[in-house]
Amino acid sequence: MNAFLSYLALFVAGQSLFLFVIILRVSPIGRTSNRLLAAFILVKFCKFMLFFFGFGSISLPPHVFLFQNLAFTTGPLLYLYVLSLVSEGFIWQRRYLWHFFPAIVATVTSLLVYDVTSTGAQRAFLISADDPQYLYRSIHIAVGALWFLAYLLLARHLLPAYEQRIRETYSSIEALTLDWLRRILIVALLAYTLIAVLDVAGLVFGLENEPRRLLELGCYIVLFYVIAINGLRRGLLLEGVTDNAAASSAPAPAPVSAEVATEREAAATEPRKYQRSVLDKSTSRQIFQLANAVMQQQEPYLDSDFKLPQLADLVGVSIHDLSQAINTEGKTYYDYVNGYRAEKAKGLIPDPQYRRLAMLDIALQAGFSSKSTFYKHFRRCYEQTPAEYRKSLSG
Repeated sequence: MNAFLSYLALFVAGQSLFLFVIILRVSPIGRTSNRLLAAFILVKFCKFMLFFFGFGSISLPPHVFLFQNLAFTTGPLLYLYVLSLVSEGFIWQRRYLWHFFPAIVATVTSLLVYDVTSTGAQRAFLISADDPQYLYRSIHIAVGALWFLAYLLLARHLLPAYEQRIRETYSSIEALTLDWLRRILIVALLAYTLIAVLDVAGLVFGLENEPRRLLELGCYIVLFYVIAINGLRRGLLLEGVTDNAAASSAPAPAPVSAEVATEREAAATEPRKYQRSVLDKSTSRQIFQLANAVMQQQEPYLDSDFKLPQLADLVGVSIHDLSQAINTEGKTYYDYVNGYRAEKAKGLIPDPQYRRLAMLDIALQAGFSSKSTFYKHFRRCYEQTPAEYRKSLSG
């Protein structure tokens, strides 16, 4: 069993190194999020190699056990990677280095506690409950798991504000959502909570750590594949909201100062508020009615990539004022535009010209970018699916 796990870890380590090289050679490494993803994958490679040594019977070189302290870098790297995806104008700042200070402390402490000979390195992996270093080893593992768990919670906390922000700016968010990331963070939170419980149980009752090692290896493999493959599948890195906006309209923004970047980061992680808006209720309502007139007469929503700034230009108001007017009506821009698309599709379904078209074709004609989004908004507006509506017409 240990031999199988050892070679499984080696196989995944090889794949992680391969993906690391791909990101360095193919993706624009100047982008900060690319660097963070590359660093995350490189750390995963080192951890998989440690699993390979730990489950195998290979004699370990001196000091190799120090790489166990990479457990204190995985969480910060994952958190900063997520932060780079959800923040506008994210740039690296030196203050982020403080996230990695515990890894340095753990490394120095390990040098003081463990034997640095080859035999000592082997014992660092195979330490038993009757070993005098067992207490430190157990605390070290438990703190590493709790540290990673804390950063998973921080990363999960970033997503709701990001999702709200893209709903207030984009009418098609399928390429921008991080649903896959939310799901894997939830799974990882549950798994690492269990790992932390096993660590505490091992510390209190002196249990062997074999179940914990198996669970951790499984979690590391799942995290690696989901995060790395999703990053590669979406252009070798998921792009933030500003990247998508810049690609469709204006040239790349000029470099910003650390203070401006900090303000942007704060804005990206907090919901939009209109506490000091100059718009009164009457003006807000007028803007909303003007927007309705534009949507009904010009039907700009038929463009699946129709964004808030484009509608603001057509209405002749600022982006902020239009966004507030839509929000005041209890809607996000995303729901507002897709409501019009659902209404358009409802009119197309009974039209003889479109009667024989597939639902996906009707969805595209109405401005939707996917069938699933079409069905979701049509059901929300009319409490039945498009197929059920078509069937009711024929009946």
